[in-house]
Amino acid sequence: MKNKVILLLGTVLFWLAQVNISNACVITHYEPKVPDCLR
Repeated sequence: MKNKVILLLGTVLFWLAQVNISNACVITHYEPKVPDCLR
């Protein structure tokens, strides 16, 4: 059971990190080498 909880937390944290990175790219959008932000 602990493994499932840890896996769930890891997934949530990873997803939040992705969202934060996307938001940072949208807000700043001054990195021309990261076209994935514009998708």
